[in-house]
Amino acid sequence: MFIVKHQWNIEKSYKWENFQPILLPTADDFEERIIYKGGDYFAKSNLDLEVENLINLLKLDDLGLADKRKKYIKRKREDMLAYNQDEITFFTTLINCNTCDISYPRAIKEEFGIDILKMLN
Repeated sequence: MFIVKHQWNIEKSYKWENFQPILLPTADDFEERIIYKGGDYFAKSNLDLEVENLINLLKLDDLGLADKRKKYIKRKREDMLAYNQDEITFFTTLINCNTCDISYPRAIKEEFGIDILKMLN
């Protein structure tokens, strides 16, 4: 099972065939092939068609989505400072209060060193 935003799941259903071959989220080298940097996602190699197709299918390179991701991360940093909490305490509290406030797990992992998906289990 994967966490999927409803909008992308609907769009994916009618575009799936146009984006093959695709990198599957279960690939052992998934995080090595898709690079996260400063709120943006890139293929590690410009020749990696599977990664490029996944990024395009899920619109990971969409400017609006990237902006939301960046603002979310910025806000979490500000919240940690305001509450004077370290990353583990902050995200543990957030999970215990409302898991709906958790978004962008890969960004959280890269920006704060927190594997939020493991914490959610």
